[in-house]
Amino acid sequence: MENGIRLVHYEQQYDEALTRFALKKEQIHFTAMPVEVIEEAAANPDKDPVVILVQKVPVGFFVLHKGSEYVELAERDRKILVRALSISEEHQGKGYALEAMKQLPGSVSITLKSKRLFLL
Repeated sequence: MENGIRLVHYEQQYDEALTRFALKKEQIHFTAMPVEVIEEAAANPDKDPVVILVQKVPVGFFVLHKGSEYVELAERDRKILVRALSISEEHQGKGYALEAMKQLPGSVSITLKSKRLFLL
């Protein structure tokens, strides 16, 4: 794995680190902070919260959203949205988001075999 990056399903053990996430002021308008979406995503069977780990440290977060209202009805069975993608400010600029997105198709292929396209 490049840069020691792993994508893992969210678990409560990551709460402390995710609560400390910080973004630049201008980035806040374009994404949600992990603490803002974790509870709802964890409770929704169509949403899978994912933590980006580097050397076991949470550096990023996103939600995989199946069956989204933003995808045409006929396409919902094969498309999945990547939502609330964020890399904590202290870890930005290191290529972690890019590497995580490169790993995404292989990481979820076992659990989401019918999904073919990932939309940001």
